[in-house]
Amino acid sequence: MSWQAYVDDHLMCDIDGLHLTAAAIIGHDGTVWAQSATFPAFTPQEINAIVNDFAEPGSLAPTGLFLGGVKYMVIQGEPGAVIRGKKGAGGVTVKKTNQALIIGIYDEPMTPGQCNMIVERLDERRLRAARFSQEGILAGLKAAAITAVVSAVPTLIAVRKIPWAKANLNHTAQALIISGASIAAYFITVDKTVLESARSYSRAQLDKTEDPKA
Repeated sequence: MSWQAYVDDHLMCDIDGLHLTAAAIIGHDGTVWAQSATFPAFTPQEINAIVNDFAEPGSLAPTGLFLGGVKYMVIQGEPGAVIRGKKGAGGVTVKKTNQALIIGIYDEPMTPGQCNMIVERLDERRLRAARFSQEGILAGLKAAAITAVVSAVPTLIAVRKIPWAKANLNHTAQALIISGASIAAYFITVDKTVLESARSYSRAQLDKTEDPKA
C-alpha cells in the first residue's frame, strides 16, 4: 500500500460519519510523503519546531504549535511521542515515528478523542511496510531498465549478423524482435526484483517476531 493510500484510506476514513479536516505524513526533514488535498501549506520552520518539541518536550508550550500559519495551543500529549494542539472547537494531533510525522487536523463535530484514535493507531510497522514497498518497486524499475538495455544489445547483434535473420527479416521485423526481447526482460526483472524485496521484508519481520529482543 502506498503512503497516499494510508492518508486516503486510514487517516481520512469515516468515524461515525465524521472524518478529519486534513491529514498528512511528513518526513522529519519536511518532505511530504503523502497528504490530503485539504492539508494546509506549511513552512520548514513549522515542521522543524514540531520535530524539536519531540526532542525537547515542552519547547512549543510558550509559543504554541503553528501549522499552515494557524496557531494551536499545546495541550497534554505524550512527551517524545505525541503532540496535541487545540484551537477553538478544533485542533491537531501529531504522532512521531522513527522517520515521519503523522498529522491529523480536525474540527467540530469531530472530537479530540476521535482525532487521536485515527492518528495514533497508524503504527510504525505499517509505515515501514509502505516505505519498503515503495522502495522495492523503485528498485525493480531501475533494475528492469538496465536489464532491458543490456538484453537489447545481443539481440541487435543476433538479428544483424546471423545470415538467416539478415536474409529473411526486414528492419521492421528486426526492430520488433529487439523491442519484444527488451520488454520481456523488463517485466521479468521487475517481477523478480519486487518479489525478492517483498520476501526480504517478510523474512526480516519474521526474524523480529521470533527474536524477543527485537
